[in-house]
Amino acid sequence: MASSGKQPCYTLVHVANDVEFPSEGQLKDKFEHGDTKSKTDALKTLISMLEAGEKVTSQLMMYMVRFCLPTSDHELKKLLLIFWKVVPKGGDWDRKNQLRCCEALYKMSVRDLSGAASLFLEAVPTFDAEELMSYESLIFYTVLCSIYALDRPDLREKVINNGDIQQQQNPLVKRLLTTFYNSEYAQFMLALAEMEKYLKRDRYMNPHYQFYTRALRVRAYQQFLTPYKTVSLEVMGNCFGVSVEFVDKELFMFISSGALNVRIDAVKRVVEMGQMDGKHKQYKRLLHDGDILLNRVQNLSRVINV
Repeated sequence: MASSGKQPCYTLVHVANDVEFPSEGQLKDKFEHGDTKSKTDALKTLISMLEAGEKVTSQLMMYMVRFCLPTSDHELKKLLLIFWKVVPKGGDWDRKNQLRCCEALYKMSVRDLSGAASLFLEAVPTFDAEELMSYESLIFYTVLCSIYALDRPDLREKVINNGDIQQQQNPLVKRLLTTFYNSEYAQFMLALAEMEKYLKRDRYMNPHYQFYTRALRVRAYQQFLTPYKTVSLEVMGNCFGVSVEFVDKELFMFISSGALNVRIDAVKRVVEMGQMDGKHKQYKRLLHDGDILLNRVQNLSRVINV
């Protein structure tokens, strides 16, 4: 089947109908010890097995994720996208939980941190994927993605007030979360600088550490600026523990990229908040009210199921 637009290119995968599929052990060996071509061939075979209705264990899928992520190979990236299109999401409870962790890592690898946060949060209370990562690593990635993805009410409810998460947080990510939520911006910047060093050494986050730290600085600036109509660059620099020149340069970069809806008055040396038009305000309110309604429906559903 040929691809069109942004759909995954299924023509990448072509295996004869009468092919005899390799054993799980053979595929695991290719994923663990093979070069990029061997891993690519093994993943093509795995996709073909799924499309042919062959039974594929969650252990094999975890093996694939463990040794194929992260990757900079273009073809392997396309194949991973195809894999998540064709993999069955059903199965027993353990299999669903393990696949959830696999998919969360995949989403994190393609910078869909909001999708990853949702899946990680679902996996926390029923974690059963030690072959893929430790429980401590699960909590670490959950908090990282949640700081990026969740608004303040959800961050408090789903992360800060989550006993499972609080018990297993390492000190570095706990400091990042606490300083961000408590608006301790100077301490947050220090924690983020330490986290950047840590992420450089993390196999899954290494390709994305600059993206992540920039995104969190944007979130912190947005959070700081929201209550103001105008604020001086000097006040902002003092709050973040950085120089006026640093703030000026940062804001200019994020304004130019469209990440921040503010403007800098170079004469007065102040930051002025951008004004949303009526339709945009109405749209934001609609999204907010929709999220509240959805949360209420989900909570009611849980009560009914119990």
